[in-house]
Amino acid sequence: MTWSTTPDALAFLDVAGAHLAGDRVAHDPLLTEADHWSSLEPPREDGLFGWWADDDTVTSACVLLPDHALLCSRLTGEQAVALAGLLPGAGTWGIDARDAETVTKALAGAGHDVRRLAERHLLRLEGPVRPRPAPPGRARRADERDLPLLHRWFAQFRARHPEDTSDREFVVDRPLADGGITLREVDGDPVAMASRTPFVAAATRLGLAFQPTAGHEHADAAREAAATDAAASGRGEVLALSSSDEQTEALNALGFVPRARRVVLGLRA
Repeated sequence: MTWSTTPDALAFLDVAGAHLAGDRVAHDPLLTEADHWSSLEPPREDGLFGWWADDDTVTSACVLLPDHALLCSRLTGEQAVALAGLLPGAGTWGIDARDAETVTKALAGAGHDVRRLAERHLLRLEGPVRPRPAPPGRARRADERDLPLLHRWFAQFRARHPEDTSDREFVVDRPLADGGITLREVDGDPVAMASRTPFVAAATRLGLAFQPTAGHEHADAAREAAATDAAASGRGEVLALSSSDEQTEALNALGFVPRARRVVLGLRA
């Protein structure tokens, strides 16, 4: 068995979509990135999407976009070593934490220097959003008239966090088209925003929460409103991604429960 690859995200989802949807929370990063890539106009061909099939059944999948980590579903040691040989330039991998020990040992045995860089938690909203104390203000759903403001805020966010490689289309444009950006206003003036991904395979994931001024109280309130709006839509589950204990605690307070864990690995041959 070996990896099959394509630059066509739609073709990839046709083959591997059922495998990814089978563990919807754990595979959310792969599903949302592939869905986003499939929506781009004009289409781009510099992404790579792969799957490993045993007896015509997909057992693993991966997504590699420019300037992003290689994202993998569940991996065996054999699959990991083969993937490293196929993609020698992929220096950062995001894998299921359940496979971290197996994958690390297999890659090290194949001559790779493997370092554990970070850990992420995927959480799912279970029950209604629990309201938190917030400063005065109101939330509303953003529309096309807000696009110039949202683009300016995203540029400010990237200036503050140059290490973040998120695409503006992924964070702002597509969520806006799906009704997935919430603005927080005070006296009619926008003071913060929160985005979520479009619903894919019956789930959405909260994204950027940002306020251009100091602090985060309005961004937190915008995130809460975005989660409430997504849950009320009835279109599927609401997920969130955490990269720190502080973020996990804040999401727990809203009603999110950790349901999957991912590990970021750094590789050098």
